[in-house]
Amino acid sequence: TRIWREEIGLASPRTIGTRNWSNTNPDASLLYDARPELRTLFWSGHRVAGVDVNDPNVLEGLRLTKEFLVDMNTRAKAKGVKLLVIIYPSKMSAYDELVRAANLSNPLFMKIVKDESWLKEEIFTTCKGHDIACVDALPTFQEELGGGKKMYKENWDEHSTPAGYEVYAKVAKDALVKFDIIK
Repeated sequence: TRIWREEIGLASPRTIGTRNWSNTNPDASLLYDARPELRTLFWSGHRVAGVDVNDPNVLEGLRLTKEFLVDMNTRAKAKGVKLLVIIYPSKMSAYDELVRAANLSNPLFMKIVKDESWLKEEIFTTCKGHDIACVDALPTFQEELGGGKKMYKENWDEHSTPAGYEVYAKVAKDALVKFDIIK
């Protein structure tokens, strides 16, 4: 009866998703199935608050993150160690190119991608200004997804599949080699 309950407003389509990408119900998951092998759900209402650049708490978190990065870098350099920062994207940002290619659009989804991109650029600016090695994993994630690698579960959970965690590890290994931290 879940579908019927959702249709009359007694339940939200978080677990089964909706193909109605104009839906702005924060409890709804958006269904991406333009490429069936990469089918997944996005629970945008859950994620949007965590990256909302209009939220003073998010901005304070960013300020503290930048401060901690600078402090960690100072401490690492004092010990002769190189700090490496790798920024892994959210599931939404990883799928952004695929979602756009399918001509899907949702204001919450787009806000997440936009705000996450802004926050990432702020961290990159801090890293560059303090000679901190910093890597953006987004291009690799998008390349792997574009090639059909199933990196995320079909539900709204943002955690990766084992194949997705292999990509996380590949990005980390490549970054460690690139910055001459390991051979």
